[in-house]
Amino acid sequence: MLQSSLTRAVIFSAMTTAVAFGSMWAPSYPDMPNMGKLMALALVCTMAAAVLFQPVLTGRPRQLSVPWEQPNLREAAE
Repeated sequence: MLQSSLTRAVIFSAMTTAVAFGSMWAPSYPDMPNMGKLMALALVCTMAAAVLFQPVLTGRPRQLSVPWEQPNLREAAE
Protein backbone atom coordinates (compact mmCIF):
# COMPACT_ATOMS: atom_id res chain seq x y z
CA MET A 1 0.00 0.00 0.00
CA LEU A 2 2.85 2.41 0.72
CA GLN A 3 4.79 1.54 -2.43
CA SER A 4 3.82 4.69 -4.28
CA SER A 5 5.47 7.94 -3.25
CA LEU A 6 2.18 9.76 -3.85
CA THR A 7 0.37 7.44 -1.43
CA ARG A 8 3.05 8.02 1.22
CA ALA A 9 2.81 11.78 0.70
CA VAL A 10 -0.98 11.77 1.08
CA ILE A 11 -0.87 9.60 4.20
CA PHE A 12 1.91 11.50 5.97
CA SER A 13 0.51 14.94 5.19
CA ALA A 14 -2.94 13.86 6.37
CA MET A 15 -1.47 12.39 9.54
CA THR A 16 0.39 15.57 10.43
CA THR A 17 -2.68 17.70 9.74
CA ALA A 18 -4.84 15.32 11.82
CA VAL A 19 -2.40 15.66 14.70
CA ALA A 20 -2.60 19.44 14.41
CA PHE A 21 -6.40 19.35 14.42
CA GLY A 22 -6.32 16.77 17.21
CA SER A 23 -4.33 19.17 19.35
CA MET A 24 -7.44 21.31 19.44
CA TRP A 25 -8.93 18.73 21.85
CA ALA A 26 -6.76 20.04 24.68
CA PRO A 27 -8.08 23.59 25.26
CA SER A 28 -10.72 24.20 27.87
CA TYR A 29 -12.82 26.48 25.65
CA PRO A 30 -16.37 25.12 25.39
CA ASP A 31 -16.57 24.22 21.68
CA MET A 32 -12.92 23.91 20.69
CA PRO A 33 -12.50 20.18 21.55
CA ASN A 34 -15.63 19.27 19.57
CA MET A 35 -14.39 21.18 16.54
CA GLY A 36 -10.97 19.49 16.78
CA LYS A 37 -12.56 16.03 16.93
CA LEU A 38 -14.80 16.78 13.97
CA MET A 39 -11.98 18.18 11.83
CA ALA A 40 -9.65 15.26 12.63
CA LEU A 41 -12.39 12.75 11.82
CA ALA A 42 -13.21 14.51 8.54
CA LEU A 43 -9.55 14.52 7.56
CA VAL A 44 -9.15 10.80 8.31
CA CYS A 45 -12.23 10.02 6.19
CA THR A 46 -10.90 12.16 3.35
CA MET A 47 -7.51 10.45 3.51
CA ALA A 48 -9.12 7.00 3.48
CA ALA A 49 -11.20 7.95 0.46
CA ALA A 50 -8.16 9.32 -1.37
CA VAL A 51 -6.01 6.28 -0.67
CA LEU A 52 -8.62 3.54 -1.09
CA PHE A 53 -11.23 4.74 -3.57
CA GLN A 54 -9.38 7.07 -5.92
CA PRO A 55 -7.06 4.38 -7.37
CA VAL A 56 -10.07 2.12 -7.95
CA LEU A 57 -11.97 4.88 -9.74
CA THR A 58 -9.07 6.01 -11.92
CA GLY A 59 -8.09 2.50 -13.03
CA ARG A 60 -4.75 1.27 -14.22
CA PRO A 61 -2.17 3.69 -15.63
CA ARG A 62 -2.05 3.85 -19.40
CA GLN A 63 0.94 2.31 -21.13
CA LEU A 64 2.47 4.74 -23.58
CA SER A 65 3.67 3.15 -26.79
CA VAL A 66 6.74 4.69 -28.37
CA PRO A 67 6.55 4.53 -32.18
CA TRP A 68 10.29 4.90 -32.61
CA GLU A 69 13.08 2.80 -31.22
CA GLN A 70 15.39 4.32 -28.63
CA PRO A 71 18.96 4.45 -29.95
CA ASN A 72 21.59 2.50 -28.10
CA LEU A 73 24.08 5.15 -26.93
CA ARG A 74 26.90 2.67 -26.32
CA GLU A 75 26.78 1.45 -29.91
CA ALA A 76 26.57 5.02 -31.19
CA ALA A 77 29.66 6.01 -29.21
CA GLU A 78 31.80 3.21 -30.68
